Amino acid sequence: MSNLSIVRGMFCAFCCLYLVANDVQGTESSLSKSVEWARIYAEIRGSLTTDQIYAILDRGIELASRTDLANTLADGGTAFFPHCDIRECGDQVAAVVHASLQACANTGKDQILLIGVMHPLTKTLQDAWLREKEGNIFNDPCCGIFGPGLPNEELLCKEFSLDSFVFLLEQAAKREGIKAPNVVMRYPNLVPRQPEFLPGIEELKQLAAKSIVVATGDLCHHGTAYVSSGQVSDGIEEKIPISQAAHRYAYQTIKENLHLLAGHDLLAYRKYCFKTFSDTSEVGQVLRFLLGPLEGRIRDLRLVDVSEYFPDKPQLNWVAATLVELKSKKSL
Repeated sequence: MSNLSIVRGMFCAFCCLYLVANDVQGTESSLSKSVEWARIYAEIRGSLTTDQIYAILDRGIELASRTDLANTLADGGTAFFPHCDIRECGDQVAAVVHASLQACANTGKDQILLIGVMHPLTKTLQDAWLREKEGNIFNDPCCGIFGPGLPNEELLCKEFSLDSFVFLLEQAAKREGIKAPNVVMRYPNLVPRQPEFLPGIEELKQLAAKSIVVATGDLCHHGTAYVSSGQVSDGIEEKIPISQAAHRYAYQTIKENLHLLAGHDLLAYRKYCFKTFSDTSEVGQVLRFLLGPLEGRIRDLRLVDVSEYFPDKPQLNWVAATLVELKSKKSL
């Protein structure tokens, strides 16, 4: 077992103990209660055979070969990889894994900085988002950069967004007979449109300077399970089933997301993320601050049906699993 696996195992064990001790279980919203993403995806990964894992890695190599990801990462750019079902989008994640390993080899860096989405999966985090709408949250304990070994790490107990990347990185290194680079996981939360003032941002800047930086994000969610008050209704007649039309909608939505990320108006970017159910609102702002202007290009996009996970909602829900290459404009 790798050192990373041991650390992650200890971290998860600590978080579970914290939840039991503080009775956080059962306090989530009805949506979070019905979907235990970390457990579901861990079980899926655990069910994969070695041949299936290697097939995912091979498809990732082939996908990466059709991009310039390795050079982009080595030149100070980054990438978005998805965090839904590994059986559906594992090759997109694996493409970034392989590109990261190649970028490490090309630059001599031995560390990958993973920027994860911090989903509001506990009542504590959900309440923090409600407070954020009411005003200044700079002093809120849920505002800042979080990660294993940092203060308030128990808030990550149910988080899952980086798990498949770490899993495939370990599998790729094992198959190639190499030592995996050091991995540092960080999760920005409640980024107040001024990332430079975010608690923990200085440590993150130092980490980024000596790391290959990649991030996760599902840039478009669609369906009756994804509804925000005052934005859209949950009427099924207004939803688009998986189809060419849905693919076009997702593509245009994500293209506009990347266009806004390349600009300077982080408020507009954040609002657009909320409107289109992109979970990159916090991650994107932090990447923009760390790496400067980024030119994004969609390298692969597919729609993943997640309706089965929402039995209390009409069966029309999907996520746009997307591989995005983000070149640093400094290198263009």
